[in-house]
Amino acid sequence: MDNYTKGRRFAYRLVVTALAACTTGMAHAAHPGDLDGSFGGSGYLTNDFFGSNEQVYAVAPMRDGRFVAVGKVVGANAHATGSSENMAIARYLPNGTLDSSFGSGGLVQIDVDSASDEARTVRVMADNGVLVAGSLSTSSHADFGVVKLRADGSLDTTFGETDIGSTRKGYVRLDIAGVNFHDNGYAMAVQKDGRIVVAGTTPVFHDGFNYSQVALARFTAD
Repeated sequence: MDNYTKGRRFAYRLVVTALAACTTGMAHAAHPGDLDGSFGGSGYLTNDFFGSNEQVYAVAPMRDGRFVAVGKVVGANAHATGSSENMAIARYLPNGTLDSSFGSGGLVQIDVDSASDEARTVRVMADNGVLVAGSLSTSSHADFGVVKLRADGSLDTTFGETDIGSTRKGYVRLDIAGVNFHDNGYAMAVQKDGRIVVAGTTPVFHDGFNYSQVALARFTAD
């Protein structure tokens, strides 16, 4: 057998081996859209915080692979006995376990007035603080609500409504329609200068009925 024939046979075997390796790799590789088994043990997870109705409405990624999920849980009232729907912010590690360095075991609840509060949208800031928008309620009505948390989950007392002295509450409410009417925030955008735009609905009375209409509000960065 001459060298030319030997070379052709070697090249043929090399191509066949490469194709076989590729085929084997494809057989074991995950396809687009497959569940990621490295997340939550089987590609998904559930959390039962308080054994009641709990909902998630939005998720925001962090640069290091962690992520924040927001919604509502039924938890203890902050200022009264009993429980109510509270705004909920949970932070997770990349593998799906709760991040114990955030809030209480990975969860933060916001209860303003022992009424129904919920988070609908979330943004992670450059300093890993968390900005959340949704609804914060009194006993009679819901208002647009914006909450700002520090990276550890505590309320950012440089933001929002004035509290005692020079500190602030870490949240701000906006009552558009007035007492006994609900204003609900559903979406949020942060402009380059830090100002915060919240979009949602507010009731408008027309021809004897209250109709939900579009409402937008902009808040300063502080």
